[in-house]
Amino acid sequence: GLTGLAFVSQNQLCLSKGQEKKKFSRIDGLMARGAYTHIGRVIAQLREVAAHAPGHSFERTKALQSAAICVVALNMPARTGDMSRWVIGKELTRSITGEWSLNWFQEKTKKSTGAGKLWQEVAESLDEHILGGRPQRLTSLRYNECIGTNWLSLTNKAYQSKWPSLRFKEAVGIPLHDLRTLLADHMRRHTPETAANVIQTMLGHSSTGSGEAYRSDCEQDYASHAWAKIRKEVGKC
Repeated sequence: GLTGLAFVSQNQLCLSKGQEKKKFSRIDGLMARGAYTHIGRVIAQLREVAAHAPGHSFERTKALQSAAICVVALNMPARTGDMSRWVIGKELTRSITGEWSLNWFQEKTKKSTGAGKLWQEVAESLDEHILGGRPQRLTSLRYNECIGTNWLSLTNKAYQSKWPSLRFKEAVGIPLHDLRTLLADHMRRHTPETAANVIQTMLGHSSTGSGEAYRSDCEQDYASHAWAKIRKEVGKC
């Protein structure tokens, strides 16, 4: 029995390592395409497709849904299971001035988190999504009609938990969770001295321990940056 358990444990460890290699390979591919710039282009293309698609068509609905998922994830990359459950008027709210806000309870960590007021570009995409081709002057009325519905299906039924990630992957080329890794790597490389705490907040980790791997990398990068700065100053002497 113990031998069997050891075999299963080792096999799962190997599978996990294999998945990590695939993930970093996918992220490298996204970086080669322009990373965040590429995602921005995809969002623009999806909105363009929706603008030229026939009204109330599946093509328009799919493009608007995908654009909304991508732009919200770009603002703050949530876990796919959490994203699939958001409700308009609860997690996603719109003010009378047209500003959207996002706050939600994380299923994994059992803690609340949020992005607060979303970017203007996100608000525009969400307006387009709920309107579905209707005139822009009806945005507030349409929002009130959608209160209490799932933000993606715009009905009382939610899609399965992995659906947002699958739709994001179809549009961008990577699963939704890879975007969380990309964000952490971006913060670590550009602001290593403060990245650990920012990553913990942005990714919704329940404690500093949850992001210990990121924190270790941040400390190493910060030390490297500091050493490079010292060497530069010594070279001037």
